[in-house]
Amino acid sequence: MTINGVSYEKTNPSKAELRQQAEEKLSKLKKSPATEANSRRLVHEPQMHQIELEMQNEELIQARLDAEAVHRQFTDLYDFAPIGYFTLTRDGTIQQVNLRGADLLGVKMGKVLQHRFGLFVSPPSRSAFSTFLEKVFSAGVENQTCEVEMLSRGKTEAFWAQITAVPDDAHETCHAMVTDISERKRAQEKLRESEEKYRLIFENAGDAIFIHDRQGLILATNPKACEQLGYTHAELMSMTVEQVDTPEEVQYASARIMRLMDQGYLVFETIHQHKDGSPVPTEVSARLITWEGQPAIMSICRDITERKHVDDALRESEERMRSLYENMAEGVALHEVIFDESGQPVNYRILDFNLQYQKILGVTRKDMIEKLATDAYRTPEAPYLMEFTEPLRTGRGSHMEVYFPPMKKHFDISIAPWGEKGFATIFTDITERKQAEASLRKSEERYSSLLVNLEAGIVVHAPDTSIIMNNPRASELLGLSDEQMKGKEAIDPAWDFVDTEHTPLALQDYPVNRLITNRKPILDQTLGIHRPNKSDIVWVRVNGFSIFDSTGDISEIVISFFDITKRIQAEGDIRKLNAELEQRVIERTAQLEITNKELEAFSYSVSHDLRAPLRGIDGWSQALLEDYRDKLR
Repeated sequence: MTINGVSYEKTNPSKAELRQQAEEKLSKLKKSPATEANSRRLVHEPQMHQIELEMQNEELIQARLDAEAVHRQFTDLYDFAPIGYFTLTRDGTIQQVNLRGADLLGVKMGKVLQHRFGLFVSPPSRSAFSTFLEKVFSAGVENQTCEVEMLSRGKTEAFWAQITAVPDDAHETCHAMVTDISERKRAQEKLRESEEKYRLIFENAGDAIFIHDRQGLILATNPKACEQLGYTHAELMSMTVEQVDTPEEVQYASARIMRLMDQGYLVFETIHQHKDGSPVPTEVSARLITWEGQPAIMSICRDITERKHVDDALRESEERMRSLYENMAEGVALHEVIFDESGQPVNYRILDFNLQYQKILGVTRKDMIEKLATDAYRTPEAPYLMEFTEPLRTGRGSHMEVYFPPMKKHFDISIAPWGEKGFATIFTDITERKQAEASLRKSEERYSSLLVNLEAGIVVHAPDTSIIMNNPRASELLGLSDEQMKGKEAIDPAWDFVDTEHTPLALQDYPVNRLITNRKPILDQTLGIHRPNKSDIVWVRVNGFSIFDSTGDISEIVISFFDITKRIQAEGDIRKLNAELEQRVIERTAQLEITNKELEAFSYSVSHDLRAPLRGIDGWSQALLEDYRDKLR
């Protein structure tokens, strides 16, 4: 057998085998003559056998201890598992259960055995559990899973459990794992309720709602949309949002979609066209959403026909004030202060305002007129009540700049007393200006950081050549501290510049003076810098330009310079090497000329020495031809 990874072999013979072996030995002893050796063997063998038995007994004891330890280990794992474990018979009788399983049922572990598991299943789920149990014992060795509502003794509320079971080899019992899934069920129920709630809101909303993709194809719509435009649901589902616009409004659709993509939310007014061809003035609030896993747009469309009629009537009755308001770039509003019994201001009511007020705040007259400030602005207290009512106490107007968190905007507001219990506000939206100022501050911080970390030295001069500012690299290259450089002018004796020929640079050739004189940018001027208390020269490449004000005068001069000392030194080394190479070429050329002259003299001597024998040979050849011409033919 194998216990806890250790193999133990059975070595003890049975009683019958021991008896047979003993009889065989006894018969052999009877047949053999009794000798002293036989006697000693008879004594020795029982002793050996006794030792073997003792060893086998120790092995059996150790095997039993190991088996008990493994049994305790698996018993702990089984009993203290976070999942309920059950062993069930075909009829659902509980044969075994762990502590978690008994705890789920609300019964002590010893008292739950031999009870049917189905008694702990709520009546509505018992049929499903019975079907599940049948499948477990008829489906081979495959796992079966079901979800049922369980009853727990001692608890008033039932709980939901997931049961996973597999039969044993004999298909007489099955091993089931039971997990409490009540939290998951509650979450699913809340999700279903939430979906149902939003579905009811969607279907019963007082405004038409369209869900459409970014190409305009309508994906969903509510009954109000059908009522508002006169189409059936099926007809709208086969249309695009552009088809519900008037022909004049279709041209703006692409631009609105692009603005919506940039902002994520867009409110605009348009004109829809009823199925009968009549226009329907509409205010659209569009927002980017995700619909069934895909990007989409939800447009809430409010019929503002009645509001338009009211606005028209109001404009006719207030033509004078309207003309005044429309000629103002600021938003103007008139307010009535509300006092408590002790005469202290507690709120104010919005009585009137101009069109610019609506545009700046993005509200309508219906939303604001005759509304208390707390209701109109949806704040627990009237915004800036003490500041707005101060002119009533002092009789003098006031001014302030504020940030209004509910609208996320900055305003510049002037307050003036109006009547006995009222005040007027004249304001502008300065959000963009504030954002620009913030952006400018950030930009200045970024460029300041960039300036500090640039490899190039940067110096900014005033028109009188005095230094306004510089970065650390400029101080390092010029050999002066920031304090020493500030305010220095070009004429200051601290400057010691030289040109590429190591000639001191004239004052008028200083970069800042050239820029002031010529008023043209400097590109790649090379000069050397003798730094104070240092013997070496720093070579730099200088660029610069002037900044002009609105009148065309120079307001600042910006000069940048890079350290090119190593490059200048390398160029000097190259020039030196080139000079050495040229000298070597001259010397080698002279040597070659001497060698060529020697070769010419040698060639002349050799050709003279060879010419005399050749003439003799030629003369003898002619004599032979004359004497033996006929014989040689």
